Formats: sequence, C-alpha cells, structure tokens
Amino acid sequence: MIKAVIFDYADVISGSVIPYFREMYPHASDEIRSAFIDEFDYGEVDYRGMLDKLAELTGQTAEVVEQNIRDISKNFNNDPRLLSLIKGLREKGYKTGLLSNIGPGFLDMNFPERGEYFDDIVLSYEVHMVKPSPEIYHLAARNLGVEPDECVFVDDSQRNVDGAEAVGMKGIVYKNFDEFLPEISKFI
Repeated sequence: MIKAVIFDYADVISGSVIPYFREMYPHASDEIRSAFIDEFDYGEVDYRGMLDKLAELTGQTAEVVEQNIRDISKNFNNDPRLLSLIKGLREKGYKTGLLSNIGPGFLDMNFPERGEYFDDIVLSYEVHMVKPSPEIYHLAARNLGVEPDECVFVDDSQRNVDGAEAVGMKGIVYKNFDEFLPEISKFI
C-alpha cells in the first residue's frame, strides 16, 4: 500500500538553471554540468564557491553569474497545480517528501515556502549523496517513516526513477502535469 509520494524539485515542481547555463556558455557546457553535480550538489562547495567556479568556467565575474541565475530563476514558476495536488495528498493522509539533487541557496531563492508542502525534505548538498545512489532513497523513505515499497517517487530523469525502483519504490517519470495525473492515479 502506498503511504508516501516523494517529488524531485528541478524540472518537476519548477525549472532548472543548468540547461540555461549550458546553452549560454556552450564552450563550458560539460564542465558546468560537472561543477553542479560533482561539487555543488554533493555539498562540497557552498553557494559562493559555486558562483566562483561558474565564473571561472564561463569567463564572467561571480556577480554576473549570480545575476544570470536570478534572471533565469525569475522565469521559473513553481507549478501551482502540482503544489495543490501535493497539499491534497497530505490532506488525504499521504506523507509527502522532496528529494532533490540541489546545492545550497536555490530553494531559498525559488521555493522558500516548501515546508508547507512536504513532511520531509532531503537535499543532496545537506546529506552529501545524490540520486541515483540507493542510500538517498532509503534516507528519504526512512525520514518519512515508511518503507521504500510504500513510496512513489516522481522525477524528470529516467535514471533517477530507475534508482528509486531499484530500492523498491514505484516510479513515475515526470514530463508534464497533464501526463502525470493519470500516472499518479494508478497508485493513490
């Protein structure tokens, strides 16, 4: 029986700055992705360190990089339909979780009200693990007080969904809200 639904943040609830940065600075595209995953998402560097690293990779100043992040982030809107669904899940007695590969600063900038929607939040930079590591899925379930096989995990990445399914969770690859509704209805 499903008792919890765990959501990714970037490209599910909101957008992601990584593709925009890779497009803006194609000469450093692979290094930008690596900087986010290898250092920032693992919590090896703080927000300022990430700005400095991106400045180095892009040939910009840290101030320009930060302004780019703010400008890009202004285009992201946390999907109100999905947030309403998440609140509805909680009202029906389901536990809700947020599990995201993300570095410090981004949720504070783009989703300060996240505590209203989730019973627990696992952020990669805080736990020094990233999806699809099995340990991070187990942690998310444990923090919600449920077993992995009692969870549905929702992510835009097939790789991350596969990781969740490997530990026993049900998985949904998120493309858009309209396609998500019939998928989540299979489990709740």
